[in-house]
Amino acid sequence: MLTEDYFPGTKFDSHIYLMRQCLNALERQRIAKSCFKKQIDVEYYTKKLTGYGVAFAEAVRDGDSQFFRDWADCVDSWRDHKPQRDGLRSALIEFCWQKELTYTMRDIMQHLRKKELIPAAIKESAGLADIRRNVRRICRELGIELHGESGRPRNRDANG
Repeated sequence: MLTEDYFPGTKFDSHIYLMRQCLNALERQRIAKSCFKKQIDVEYYTKKLTGYGVAFAEAVRDGDSQFFRDWADCVDSWRDHKPQRDGLRSALIEFCWQKELTYTMRDIMQHLRKKELIPAAIKESAGLADIRRNVRRICRELGIELHGESGRPRNRDANG
């Protein structure tokens, strides 16, 4: 889920996700009853959903209409959210999953080409500079160690 962009980023994301999970579980339970499948803990999910009902009732009692506006905005965000998968980050996590190892930029770039995350039209080194910069940034964020220095290689004097 780290790279899947599942949540739209609202302040009630965890609550909306939990509500959806509870409702899905209760729906599965209703279907399971008719099929004689394994029963779930209906009481647990019912208590969770009841807790939200209490929170809504308290907001009504306190006259907190902003609470409902905030919830409405969050529900709209969830309804309209289209997850945008981060393919580059996913490919790096997949390839560099053992953080204790050190990876080379060349190996990573070959992996990204296999995954078709680098356009085939980009052949020269200069065209890959932006992709390499993004790879280094993401690796740094994920704690993945890259072998070699960033930037252009030093010009080595043949006589020296």
